[in-house]
Amino acid sequence: MASQEADYARLFLAIPVKGRCGQYLQRLCANLKPLFGAGQVNWTPVENLHLTLHYFGKVSGREYVVIQRIIDGLLAGRLSFDLTFSEIVLFPRPSRPRLIACEVVASATLGQLVTDLRAEMARAGFLIEARPFRAHVTLGRLKRIPKDREAVDRMSQWLEKECARLQLETDHSLTVNEIALYNSVTEPGGAVYDVVKRWRLQD
Repeated sequence: MASQEADYARLFLAIPVKGRCGQYLQRLCANLKPLFGAGQVNWTPVENLHLTLHYFGKVSGREYVVIQRIIDGLLAGRLSFDLTFSEIVLFPRPSRPRLIACEVVASATLGQLVTDLRAEMARAGFLIEARPFRAHVTLGRLKRIPKDREAVDRMSQWLEKECARLQLETDHSLTVNEIALYNSVTEPGGAVYDVVKRWRLQD
């Protein structure tokens, strides 16, 4: 249970990616790993796969109480909704990639949820991300940003080819019936996502 005395180093609200879709992304990562050099990518463990709705960063216990109240109000009585995975891309842009990510097809429901959250956060006095929301699931983080254009093009071709192959055999829809607030804790083996609170959406 959170308290006003507790602090959170890296707090974020996200949609967990589990079940069939989590298995699909796990399979995809397994097929992509041999295409990259050893140690070139920090791959996301399957239990950490998620779609971030909002990153709060460092939050004090008192700020957490306000954030929880805002999320409680936004998600009260909210219905579950579907999302569809799209392309595997070099993120945020192919010319300067930092991530390997699976994009999510634009959804009016998802977009409105993020817009409403940002509006409520701004109203409460929090600083809000200026960049437009771009829904994606991070599959891996590049340890070194490739400067060679040929290397970047080759990576893009690998991703396109693998994505096209798997799209023929996989259902990419995800029913969102849960949203969770996580705190990312760095441990020797990598980041561990502790669930601070979960919200169930109505069927």
